[in-house]
Amino acid sequence: MSGTATTVRIAVPSLDPSLGGPSESSLPALRLPAAEWLVARGNRTPEPPTSWRQWLLDGAGLGENLLERFPAGPCAHAAWAGGPARGTWACAAPVHLLTAIDHLQLAAPVPLPLEAEESAALLASLDAHLAGTGFCLHSFPGRGWLCECPTDLVCAAVEPAAAIGLNLRELMPGGRDSARVRALVNELQMLLHEHPVNERRALRGAPAVNSLWLWGFGASVEPRAQAQGALLTDDAWLAGLWRLHGGEVGSPSELGDYLRRSSTVVRVALAPMSCDDDRRDRLAALDRSLLVPARAALVDGIVQCVSLHTGRTAFEVPRHARWRVWRRSCPLGEALR
Repeated sequence: MSGTATTVRIAVPSLDPSLGGPSESSLPALRLPAAEWLVARGNRTPEPPTSWRQWLLDGAGLGENLLERFPAGPCAHAAWAGGPARGTWACAAPVHLLTAIDHLQLAAPVPLPLEAEESAALLASLDAHLAGTGFCLHSFPGRGWLCECPTDLVCAAVEPAAAIGLNLRELMPGGRDSARVRALVNELQMLLHEHPVNERRALRGAPAVNSLWLWGFGASVEPRAQAQGALLTDDAWLAGLWRLHGGEVGSPSELGDYLRRSSTVVRVALAPMSCDDDRRDRLAALDRSLLVPARAALVDGIVQCVSLHTGRTAFEVPRHARWRVWRRSCPLGEALR
């Protein structure tokens, strides 16, 4: 072993919403041994944690209001294109909206998974409509879509992962140019209504792409400090933000390798899961690949503390927690309620 990591900070925002909510929307029978061990032996933070991304970045020394200064759009561009974005950018997620009794709801998954041919056909139609508006869509195969926006655009919108199943009337975009963005999205919805791609998706029982969710508007700014330590994440917002600050970005699956290096803090984040179909398997896999190594590193003295953010709750698990044998593990759905 070449070094010791003092702290590992891990954000898994899908844990608490999946396992700590009402029984009809959770997975109460799922057992996650490593997560259960960490929660049982850890100390729950007395104050409700901030957003999981802000929590993960706390103590990084990169300045205040970090997520406001580095919004998702330009950060995703940095993560996917490998460099800073010029101008104003937003994330663009193809989505399916459901009609409720008196309002619309956003359906999971977000974004809708598309075949390469579907993505190309939809982008061609949408960009043809956007010609001359100052907006332009860009595809990053295997990753997602971004929208290049007019340089001076000011708009704020909710991240789609946080809007699933909610009344969209209460989540309308805000900001100086929000009316312009809403009108544009309405036009795109009409274009998508009878699009040939959706007709083919309907034949195989796939949900229609009936809207575009634009969020994370902003432009790149100069960082105030250099990022220290590694960030292991599949979240484009965090990956791009860390890269813009000159930090090292890796995959969460590489945690074991990074724990054997000399580093004061290792930060790990898993992007929210929005699809219920395979959530059970994915949660079980992340427990084995991420939380089992973290628990082992704590027990073996490789790290001094593991901090875990589960989406609504945060826990601090110091090294001496391994001796708290009287704290018995229980299903995480019970522990997080």
